[in-house]
Amino acid sequence: MKKEFLNYLQCIKCRHDPFELIELETKSVDDEKEIIVIESGILFCPNCNYFYPIIEGIPIILPDDLRNKNNDIEFLKKWKLKIPEKIIHDGNPWHL
Repeated sequence: MKKEFLNYLQCIKCRHDPFELIELETKSVDDEKEIIVIESGILFCPNCNYFYPIIEGIPIILPDDLRNKNNDIEFLKKWKLKIPEKIIHDGNPWHL
């Protein structure tokens, strides 16, 4: 996901924007233009504490009934040391 896409996204739970972006893993796709793509990260809504993972460059912004809880928990465990405590302990729809 490119950072500039952040301006077009909003929380599907409460419609708040902008998201707080937590970059976990990035890569440069064009050194001359300094284009950085977020490979792994989190979109966090400070209004309702919902988080949406960014996996392989794709933000997973889905309602609860379409999210895979096991995948989200595994994502949190994998990046636990880089994710802020507010998401690890108090994030919605689930946390560690």
